[in-house]
Amino acid sequence: MKKRIFNLISFCMFIIITINFLYVGGFFLAPKGTDYDNQGGSYTVNGLYNLKDNQIDVLFLGDSSMSRSVSPMRLYEDTGITSYNYSINSSRVYMAYYMLKDTLLTQKPKVVFFDTITLFYEYREREEEQRPSFDYMRWSKVKMEALNDDLFSENFFDKVSFVLPIFRYHDRWQHLGEKDIKPLFSSKNSITRGYYLSGSYKPNKRASTYMNKNDKEVHMLKETEEYLYKLVDLCKENDIDLVFLGIPDSLVWNYASSKKMEEIAEKTDTVFLDLNDSDKYEYDWNTDSENGLTHFNISGAIKTTKYVEDYILDNYEFKSHKKDPYYDNWNKDLKKYKKMETKTLKELKYNIDNNIQYEKKKSYKKK
Repeated sequence: MKKRIFNLISFCMFIIITINFLYVGGFFLAPKGTDYDNQGGSYTVNGLYNLKDNQIDVLFLGDSSMSRSVSPMRLYEDTGITSYNYSINSSRVYMAYYMLKDTLLTQKPKVVFFDTITLFYEYREREEEQRPSFDYMRWSKVKMEALNDDLFSENFFDKVSFVLPIFRYHDRWQHLGEKDIKPLFSSKNSITRGYYLSGSYKPNKRASTYMNKNDKEVHMLKETEEYLYKLVDLCKENDIDLVFLGIPDSLVWNYASSKKMEEIAEKTDTVFLDLNDSDKYEYDWNTDSENGLTHFNISGAIKTTKYVEDYILDNYEFKSHKKDPYYDNWNKDLKKYKKMETKTLKELKYNIDNNIQYEKKKSYKKK
């Protein structure tokens, strides 16, 4: 009898150790999608978890356009309002829906700004685009709910690989580099609160024409429209004001997109803040664009953050947290952030002065 109990305990211990080995191994091998300055990828996801509970007044959700457009720390410096830019490259509205549910487990934002560019992608989110969000999302009922959603994983192997990423990345060991190793041993804190600073630039030559009036129609994928309204309902259920934020984008966006969003905002009793309206919002398209198409550099982000800040101050009465001891971590990180911002602004000036323009090996394709 004792031998059977011993064997049973040994077997259970073996299973536990094996599962932990597979889990830790998957985390080690998974791409981190980070930069050397502790921004992007895993830092964005883990940075949210690193915050104390209920520290966020405002949440920004979207894809890479949003992550490069709004700086929560600059907003905090100006107003004392706390926010987080929880945006992941190529994220869709259905990913944003689950990311908001995940956020609500520890935070209670009063306002959510959602990047509307993601609503007009012409194809569903691919697996490699889902990974940066899923691989670092904490285990919770929300993650399990998302994994059981066929929008993300339709077959059993995919579901298992989302639970234990080692089955997806088992052959990646030979490609590991500093960007993969460093996050394992560094702080999980996102100094930028999810914002991605960029000192690159490339003049946007399409900026003067992409919003020309036309009779075109735009369409959303069926699942996009479904989760758009689920996102609206989730915000209403949690007494959150949802603001659709139209970030300038000369590749995906156009005049018809803005008209469509105006209709949706009216139908859902929400607000559409359209920064594509050049009569109200000004950008210098020779210096504010990172890649000449879809992303802002730090110069464009400073302007976008100010426009968002003005909207918040005009419509809400948030109190400043700067003198509240519970937010001491924000004041400490603000000092670090200012150094990063100064460094990035110098980089941008150097690139502009020397006409060193952004280059990307793979050409951009409409999503």
